[in-house]
Amino acid sequence: MGKLPLIEKIHLLESRLGENLIHPLLEPFEFKSYNIIEVQEAGKLIAKHIGLSDLTFIISYSQQKSTVAGHINLNNSKDVFIEIDNKFENNYQIVLAILAHEICHKYLHINKIKLFPDYENEILTDITTVYTGLGKISLNGCITKSVSSDYYNNAIHTTTTTQKSWVLE
Repeated sequence: MGKLPLIEKIHLLESRLGENLIHPLLEPFEFKSYNIIEVQEAGKLIAKHIGLSDLTFIISYSQQKSTVAGHINLNNSKDVFIEIDNKFENNYQIVLAILAHEICHKYLHINKIKLFPDYENEILTDITTVYTGLGKISLNGCITKSVSSDYYNNAIHTTTTTQKSWVLE
């Protein structure tokens, strides 16, 4: 399948996954994203939410290409390998968004739904995060801000850091 307008992508999901399928919203949750055990648990919770609890997600951090936040190995194995760029290791909101996106790639793979070119499939995957109730998690992780204050030279200096993680490749 090629390039489709947004509404047709949504219709594709409805027609292939069932118009009566209802996924409640999974609220964002905090965890220690630098703790790989807690990352595994977060991935497990997301997978369970969209009906993939029969799979084992093996998640690790590793350096990715500059335009890639995460990567999933798609095959027919029950063991699913996900890599997240280690630059996001200390930001649980971004890690959740990446996990939601990558796990939705697996969801689409299992249901044999794929668009071409890859960019169209990435958009479909982002739409799928919303469709499956993971939209709030995805949105919260797209742009995050942190504020820190330091006292030096007899003054308080405040730094605001904005981190963007567009999950699209």
